[in-house]
Amino acid sequence: MFRLNKYGVEADFLEVENTFSERVAQFLRRHISMHFIHVPLIPRMRSYDVVLTSASLGTLLLWRIFHFPPKKWVMFDYNVSGLLDTASTYKERIYTWLVKGVDGFITLSKEEAEAMKKKYPKKADAILFLPFACDTEYYKPVENIKEEDFILSVGRDPGRDWLTLCMAVSGLGVRCKVTAKKRHLEAVGNVPKEIEHHDFSTKELLEEYTKARVVIIPLNPPWVNDSMGCSSLVEAMAMGKAVVATDTITMRNYITDGVNGRLVPQGDSGVLRVVIEELLQDEEQRKKLGSNAREFVIKNCDSEEFCKNLANYLFSLK
Repeated sequence: MFRLNKYGVEADFLEVENTFSERVAQFLRRHISMHFIHVPLIPRMRSYDVVLTSASLGTLLLWRIFHFPPKKWVMFDYNVSGLLDTASTYKERIYTWLVKGVDGFITLSKEEAEAMKKKYPKKADAILFLPFACDTEYYKPVENIKEEDFILSVGRDPGRDWLTLCMAVSGLGVRCKVTAKKRHLEAVGNVPKEIEHHDFSTKELLEEYTKARVVIIPLNPPWVNDSMGCSSLVEAMAMGKAVVATDTITMRNYITDGVNGRLVPQGDSGVLRVVIEELLQDEEQRKKLGSNAREFVIKNCDSEEFCKNLANYLFSLK
């Protein structure tokens, strides 16, 4: 958010940690839902023209009811249209009502942007697809660290297909380091010995990306335009890694199969296993995919370009 300042947008990043003492922030994190954690920040929000957020649905609810400043509310989320399509429960209907009052949407795939424009044609000019971005100077290949004989899969969200990954690597004889919520992994049942669960720090994860031969992003999206997996994908591509991802609508916005990564059918552990084995044995293909992946990210997903486009979008809001 602070990069926006150089493009004429006075921006702040508001969290409980930079508003309250560490003790109070920890208490709030422990006892308040992620959707309501930002309610105590409402007094600070009132001084801004636009709030850009994703999961602050409790705060959005109060904004919709009481009509307090800020003037505009923009949602930047992995999926909105899917929940709107299936709204049947009481909570889902409230969510639909909340979203209806939002002034703009930023999506992570072209298809999600088009779906939202069809739902809200009057807001079409305020709906924008911006590829997920990362700092390509931080996430970049490290020359003096060699690859090791393991594959890596990163993702703590519920849209991951750990079952298919476990089936694909079972008996493969190659370590598969997984960063996930442990309960999501344990829900698979019999986790094969090849799977190693880890909780890497950001710095440690950077090194693991560097050392991994292949990065796997197995997905089981709950909705057709769901964009879970984008952050791990873009980070790994920026690191110049050969990435294998489930063939979803969103992943096709970033990966061209065989050019800058590999796409495999959803739930097909057999194909996933074959592609993993192929890449482990073919260093030349790994290097080609990784080089093309980084080139794609620098051109389309660099954080500086993202901020420039985001600034132009914010200025365009009426």
